[in-house]
Amino acid sequence: MASRNEVLLMTREENTERAVDMALESTPQVSRHLGVCPGVRELAQRLENRQAAVALIDADPQPLTMLTAIEPLVRKYPQTRFVVLSRNPNGELLEEAMQIGARRCVHKDSLVADLPPVLRRLVQDIGVGAGESGSIITVLSASGGCGCTTVTINLADELQQATGKRALLIDMDRFYGAMATYLGVQGGYGIVDVLAQRGTIDAQLVTSTALQTQNGLHVLLSPATVNFSDPMPMPYDQLDTALAACREAFGYTVIDAPRMPMDVAASLAQQSVLTLVVFELAVIDIRCARAMLGALIDLRVPRERILFVVNRFRKRGSVITYEEARKALEGMPIHRLGNDFEGALRAINLGQTLSQAAPRSELRRDLKELAALVGAQAPSAVS
Repeated sequence: MASRNEVLLMTREENTERAVDMALESTPQVSRHLGVCPGVRELAQRLENRQAAVALIDADPQPLTMLTAIEPLVRKYPQTRFVVLSRNPNGELLEEAMQIGARRCVHKDSLVADLPPVLRRLVQDIGVGAGESGSIITVLSASGGCGCTTVTINLADELQQATGKRALLIDMDRFYGAMATYLGVQGGYGIVDVLAQRGTIDAQLVTSTALQTQNGLHVLLSPATVNFSDPMPMPYDQLDTALAACREAFGYTVIDAPRMPMDVAASLAQQSVLTLVVFELAVIDIRCARAMLGALIDLRVPRERILFVVNRFRKRGSVITYEEARKALEGMPIHRLGNDFEGALRAINLGQTLSQAAPRSELRRDLKELAALVGAQAPSAVS
C-alpha cells in the first residue's frame, strides 16, 4: 500500500532537494520527512520496501532517457503518483511523461511556488478510486445532424445541476469534434491520450487530462479537436479500463459517440446504465435506429437499457407520427425533445448550455425530464 503522505525524491542536485523541502513546508497534506534517492536503482528499492504517495523524478540532464528508465516503476507501482521535474519541460517531454503515466511536469526553477498545489491535488486524488460509483451514459446518433452533441452536452449539464455531482463529457467523434466548438474550449490532450496511455489509467489521469469549461462541466476532447488535419485513431483496447477510471472520478460520464463501429458502440452500451439513440422523425433515421436496436441486442446489450430519443419533435406537421415511429422500433420507449430551434441555436452561438442561454425553453424542460429518467437508472454516484 502507498502511504497517503510520504514523498520520495530522486535527484543528485542539492538545490533541487532544498527547493522540494521548502515546498513541503507549505504542504501540510504531505509528510515533512522527505526520502531522497540518487538514482533509479535506489528509487526502485525504496518503492519495493514501502511505496510512497508521490515520487518526484529529477529528469535532468537527459529527460527522455530518464523517462524510459522509470517507466517500469510507473507500471509496477500504480498507487504512487510520479511527477517529473525538469528545467526544460517542453512539449516533447510533456507528451512522453503523459505516455508513461507521470501525472505532472514541474519546472525546477519554480518548485517552491508550483509544487505545493500539485502535491495537494495528487494526495487528495489518491483517495478517489476506492470503488467505482459513478454512472456512464452513452449517446448514439441514428444519423448525422440529428443534434446528438447538443443532447449530450445539455444532458450532462442537467444531471450535474440536478444532483450536484460532477459530470464528465467525452467526445468520441474522431472526425469533427463538435463538442469543443460548442463549449468554446481548446486543448492539446483528450480521450485518445487516455486510451493510449502506456502506464496506469486511473481517476487522477482522467481528471488531469479533462478540461473544465466555463459551464462547470469537464470534457475529454476529441482527437479532431486536438489535431483536425490529422486526428489520431482511437485505440479501443483499453476502453473498459478508461471507463472504470471515469466512474471513479465523476458522478456522471456522458459520451457523445457518433459514427462509432457497432462493436465499440455495444461495448460502451454494456458499460452504461442507459444508452440513448438520438434520431429525427425521418424514414432514414428510423430505419437506421431500428438496425442499431437489432445490432445492440444481438451484441447482448439489455433491451431495457436502451432509450430512443426523438429530437426536434413537432406535434403537428410531421410526415411520420410518433406512434408510427414507436411501432417501427418494436414498441420501444421514445423520449421526445421539442423542436426549439431558436433556443438551441442561441446556446450554440453563445457557447453555453440551455440552462444558461434559454433556461425557460421547451427544449430545456424536455432535457430536464430526460435527465430525471437517466438519474432514475443510475446508482448513487460520487460527488
